[in-house]
Amino acid sequence: MNGKQPHVPVLKLITQKEFVGLYLSTLDDYIYRPLVNNQRHFRINKLLQDYGYALDLSGLNLRNLNFRCADFSGLNLKGADLRGAACNWASFSKAKIEGVLFDAQTRLFESNFAEHQIEVLGLSESVIASIKITSIQDPA
Repeated sequence: MNGKQPHVPVLKLITQKEFVGLYLSTLDDYIYRPLVNNQRHFRINKLLQDYGYALDLSGLNLRNLNFRCADFSGLNLKGADLRGAACNWASFSKAKIEGVLFDAQTRLFESNFAEHQIEVLGLSESVIASIKITSIQDPA
């Protein structure tokens, strides 16, 4: 080796305003929200990566947004506010979700969570009955 460190791109954290702008500008985008079985699938991780952002939505206000069929794989959602959001059929199983805020209006029907995440979230029994639980090793 020549002693030089490989170039590692520095990814920036997305702000609330930037995320809302990307969210709204890609509502009908076939790359980030392709139609699969007549359902829009939201590839949030690809969207953030392609625009040079870190896979980090921690602390953002995501209230009342539509994340139906969203893939949160690899994302840091710690402390994000998902109260009232539509998260039906979303995949959280490979996301960091400590401190995520859900409420009775958050729709989680058939959302996918890893077993270890259920304890962290403290979801009600009725919500737990409506979601899919995947057996994945705790990454910690």
